[in-house]
Amino acid sequence: MKNENTIEKNTLPFKKLLNVIQVANLLNVKPWTIRAWVSQKKIPYVKVGRLVRFRPEDIEAFIQANCIESHVFWENETKVN
Repeated sequence: MKNENTIEKNTLPFKKLLNVIQVANLLNVKPWTIRAWVSQKKIPYVKVGRLVRFRPEDIEAFIQANCIESHVFWENETKVN
């Protein structure tokens, strides 16, 4: 008989939250950079008590929002001799 208060594995409606070190590794920055961005509210985060955690979909959106596409414009240059 199952306890009604028990949550079965994989029944939660969200993905596992990431910690500061995991996000730093994903973004290839130092953990202190992530902590600074949290304090400056530059990156979305979740507070779990005293802990700071990140939703994977928020990190993906953060990357997309900060993606700068390069635009190369070629002009037809004529050589003047």
